[in-house]
Amino acid sequence: PIPANFHEIYEAVKESRSRTPAPVDTVGCAILPVTLSKEYNYKLSPQNYRFQTMISLMLSAQTKDEINYYAMNNITKYLVNEKNSPDGITIESMIDLDESKLDELIFKVGFHKRKASFIKKTCEIVRDKFGSEIPKNITDITSLPGIGPKMGYLLLQSAWGIIDGIGVDVHVHRLANQWNWVKSKNPEGTREQLESWLPKNLWTEFNPNLVGFGQTICGSRGKKCNLC
Repeated sequence: PIPANFHEIYEAVKESRSRTPAPVDTVGCAILPVTLSKEYNYKLSPQNYRFQTMISLMLSAQTKDEINYYAMNNITKYLVNEKNSPDGITIESMIDLDESKLDELIFKVGFHKRKASFIKKTCEIVRDKFGSEIPKNITDITSLPGIGPKMGYLLLQSAWGIIDGIGVDVHVHRLANQWNWVKSKNPEGTREQLESWLPKNLWTEFNPNLVGFGQTICGSRGKKCNLC
């Protein structure tokens, strides 16, 4: 059953989000490719949008959206200006990019060395096994190095409009437990519990609504309860 306090709290969250822009709205993983294409003035093809969203999600683990933007911008700037890749981040330009150079460009993100290695491996698998396209199911997506369920479900939603699961990051996990919507020790447990009762028509908007609220109003430290 839907928790008794859900509708009241969720409506308040949505109302707050409508008044308070958050990093996820402009530099979140799903919007970042669009932001960069405007900044560097190139036409973003659907295939490149899907691929760039995957790279952005891979960089995002345990990394703030603003730092993720810095890393994605660094890669794009290098590829456009130094490597003559007019479309910025593409599967071809990333396969050609040296791993040590990639690591240097993303050094501000958490676990940058591991992520550089995962990205290089994943790019080659996507090219060789999936015809340079993002897979359309969660099993294939999470078989790629460096992509877990949270990223996988968000990627399916952004890339293909396939709603197979809820993306649960630290904000969603923390807030859902704080409001007693779930009782879970990890994001995967939170996802499973949320999916058991949250109406499916809310699954796509749920992540950015809670992430933005966690970023701006109800952080793990320094909650702004006066604004809530």
